[in-house]
Amino acid sequence: MTELELCYLPVVRQQALFRKGELSPVEVLRAQIERCESVEPALNAFTHTFFEQAMAQARAAEDLFAKRPDEARPLEGVSVAIKDEMPVMGQP
Repeated sequence: MTELELCYLPVVRQQALFRKGELSPVEVLRAQIERCESVEPALNAFTHTFFEQAMAQARAAEDLFAKRPDEARPLEGVSVAIKDEMPVMGQP
């Protein structure tokens, strides 16, 4: 699967592949970060990015799917971009 395909992979498909061990939240997030960085100068879509924090969470989700997949929450490992600015404790 190409990096671009990973960026547009439906959530239900991501979850199924995560649970089977055929795809990792880290792989998906890496593809999404690369895509964001490649288009961001032209789009100017992000005020703030939290890629390091997101990667830490993706690694934790990857570990959970590998060791205890039954404990994974419904959207475990799925990344999200929030369009509107909203206050988040501890963030600018």
